[in-house]
Amino acid sequence: MDIKQNLEFSKKTGFILGFEDLGEFGSRPVPAKRVLVLMIRGIYSNWKLPVSYYYSENGVRAEVLGKIIKNNLNLLRQCGLKLLGVICDQSTTNQKLFKTLKVTAEAPYFFHDDNKYYALFDTPHLLKSIRNNLLAGDFILHGHVISWNFVKRLFYLDKESHTARALPKITDRQINPNNFQKMSVKLATQIFSHSVAAAMKTTVQTKQLPDEALATANFIEDMDTLFDAMNSKFPHSKNAANRPLSDNNIEVIESLNKGINIMSNLQKIAVKHAQVDLLSPPCFSGIIQTINGIKVLHNDNKAEAQPYILTGRLNQDLFENLFSKYRQRGGYNKNPTVRTFDALFKSNCVNNLLKAPDESNCEPDEDIPLFEQDVQTVDANDSDIMSISSSASETSNPTESLEECSVTYFSGYLANKLLEKFRCEHCKKKLLERKIYEIKISYYY
Repeated sequence: MDIKQNLEFSKKTGFILGFEDLGEFGSRPVPAKRVLVLMIRGIYSNWKLPVSYYYSENGVRAEVLGKIIKNNLNLLRQCGLKLLGVICDQSTTNQKLFKTLKVTAEAPYFFHDDNKYYALFDTPHLLKSIRNNLLAGDFILHGHVISWNFVKRLFYLDKESHTARALPKITDRQINPNNFQKMSVKLATQIFSHSVAAAMKTTVQTKQLPDEALATANFIEDMDTLFDAMNSKFPHSKNAANRPLSDNNIEVIESLNKGINIMSNLQKIAVKHAQVDLLSPPCFSGIIQTINGIKVLHNDNKAEAQPYILTGRLNQDLFENLFSKYRQRGGYNKNPTVRTFDALFKSNCVNNLLKAPDESNCEPDEDIPLFEQDVQTVDANDSDIMSISSSASETSNPTESLEECSVTYFSGYLANKLLEKFRCEHCKKKLLERKIYEIKISYYY
């Protein structure tokens, strides 16, 4: 996390704060610009805790970072914790660290003091890197070209619709992101989605896009399915690919294996000085390493009576949430100083430890504090929608357009919701009759 360069005298310690400080691994009389934070979380239980932090001028070198991680592993093991692995983003420093630890895509783990630790990259960052590489140049997979130009053409076709849009969430931010927006994982996942893939397949069938766009649509759908398999967060999900990794969920295993096959054969087309080269960016091998690491972790844990694993607990989302809490304290503090970060780190740890005792004179409540956490409600009675309407990608009439398919899709969705709410057999009979109705839609500019 970036911090503000500022030197302050601490009356409590008698030292000047704000210099580079790596604890027992040395310090230098240079102003600190960044802070490295290490955190632990439960894989099969819902808890997390930041454990240490280090100030540096321009980031910690890979050699020192390796010593810091090993030292933290030793200290945490002394506390009685069973540590399974290390997760980080795919920065050049972290890539170099894994190389020094002899981690490879085929053997995604390392040993320290005879203990095995899995080395994984953060899945959301990998997906974002795939999107950014596709923005910069085309891919080729099994002889078929995957191009961002087809995504842009789809967007502008949909944007011209006057009645209903197939992709209401897609805006210029996703299509032409600036440097800051390229860092957003959310914008990347909105592109690699089933709705974008279905809309592109529809435009291929309606002849609004050429047949060559079908490879791009299939790639987008495969990335959506792969991300679901690598980001499961709940034991039960209607999406078969988004369920926990276990021997019983065959769809998840198939999605992970297909992801390895895609990344092993995927190449980026690079044109430089009229010369075409085929490259393999680090994020391609990073996905293979992470998938193999998840599979090996699951297989090893099966022997210890852990039949499944939630892959969504193997990412760095908790860091994003932690840093956002630090920035919110005291109003808006985007880049805290060393002194303020010390206070934020301590107060956050203490607040997480404070809770009502079990022996209190009333039963503990399970309400979620609205001012401390985001509330996500899930309707237990929510059923699969679009049960009476066909997918937009199944349209085969070449005379129709994407806009007309969108209107049909929305009409089916609306009819399905009405049937769920009122459960009227007469309405159901009328809505399911095979008749062609003239639909007039009024809209305002």
